[in-house]
Amino acid sequence: MASWTESGTIILLYLTASASAAAVAADPPGVTPFQQTRLAVAMSEAKAASASAEPELLSHLDSSDFKEALRAFGTSTSTALADKSAHELLDLLKLNVDTLDYSTNFNLEPWQQQWARGQTPENVDAIGWFANLWQLELRGYAPSCRTCAEAEEEFYKLKHFADRMHPNREEAAERGVYIFQGIHRTDIGGDWTFGHTAAMYRTSVMRTRALMLPGDSGQWLDKGCKDQPSKIDSQYDCSGFSLDMPAGVPGKDSEMHMILRQAVSWQPTYGGLAKSLAAIFHDMLDPEATVKLIRDCPEVMVLGSVQLTDLKMIVASFPVLAGTSRGDALIDFCHRHSLPLLWAFSDGHVNTGGYKPLTNFLAGRDRLLDPRTVAFTNGTLPSAAAAIWNQNIMNMRSARNTGTLRTGSDVSDYWHKASQAGTAVAALRGGACADTDLCFGTQAGKGCICRVLSPATTAPLISEQILV
Repeated sequence: MASWTESGTIILLYLTASASAAAVAADPPGVTPFQQTRLAVAMSEAKAASASAEPELLSHLDSSDFKEALRAFGTSTSTALADKSAHELLDLLKLNVDTLDYSTNFNLEPWQQQWARGQTPENVDAIGWFANLWQLELRGYAPSCRTCAEAEEEFYKLKHFADRMHPNREEAAERGVYIFQGIHRTDIGGDWTFGHTAAMYRTSVMRTRALMLPGDSGQWLDKGCKDQPSKIDSQYDCSGFSLDMPAGVPGKDSEMHMILRQAVSWQPTYGGLAKSLAAIFHDMLDPEATVKLIRDCPEVMVLGSVQLTDLKMIVASFPVLAGTSRGDALIDFCHRHSLPLLWAFSDGHVNTGGYKPLTNFLAGRDRLLDPRTVAFTNGTLPSAAAAIWNQNIMNMRSARNTGTLRTGSDVSDYWHKASQAGTAVAALRGGACADTDLCFGTQAGKGCICRVLSPATTAPLISEQILV
């Protein structure tokens, strides 16, 4: 789940393509019998491994190194966290796991599409669901990915293809879609390298149809860790992964070993395992946390076709897409599928490069619910909200058209004016909402804000006919 390098060419492969406009959408393949069995085995193994990891986690959470690292962040919340017991900290971690975003970034920038066309709202409409990498490759919209094949067979333990790099359509349906778990709470999804739009998944889908690794499997393979599993460089420790490790399953009782392994992977960057864990706790639990670099996140693969009823909402970059034709198309897409659209401030700049933020991210920053999609939530719209919002977006569009709002420009003023519409949604945090399946945040004086599905439908659990 990264930028893959093959034959010296960077290939962006994250949900990277879809059907042609002429294609007729068939019924989406569901979770296959092989996948059902794999999920059941994985859940059993994940619960045992998660429980086994807790004593080691508690030991690190109780260490002076961990507590000193939390205090070093200098915020009131992280200082208060450092004063808590190890068991209290573990309980807080578990309480917050279900509130994290699970995201698939898509809608690549035009300059990126020279490598892969990329999933777009129009592509999703054409095919009827989000296709996985191999289904996309069969349609000619994504190149083959050898490291993906390795990861899916050796880490996720999914069904092998007869020809490893050339599956048929039935075989392709045995694989899944890549996702980031947002442990660092970046508002635009796991990694905007893969697009400035993010599909955010329902918690129930993650709990029942997903497998998890401690981080980016492609990065581990690209670093040569398979041949040198104990290799350590200045930033990364290969021992965070192992080919015989049990996969995780998203959930408080089935992923603690993944959190621990994520911290192991990045301990060279932070100066030790306890400090690496402290960075995770700071980003996840501290509303004052800022993210200087977009670090790795646990990698998740969801099995069965991703339908639009599997999502909580769509999130898009306000600096890059608000007041553009692509942003307009995204709003139309959300209307067609009754999806809430939330805008993310991200790094606050028109940054289409996709690799490094131009300024720090505030972890868990409020998002703005687009007034035109409030109807797809349980929320209500302040009386003047639409007029305030529309005027600001019109001004932003004009600035883009005249060239005063260009690449690298700061959009803070437009953001603050749009915020006056009163649609800000605070990040979902542990204990804030009883329902974390469809709820995605809170609003002052209104409580939990959630997607409203009508009618509630899901993909079939068992696929009797595999179609692409």
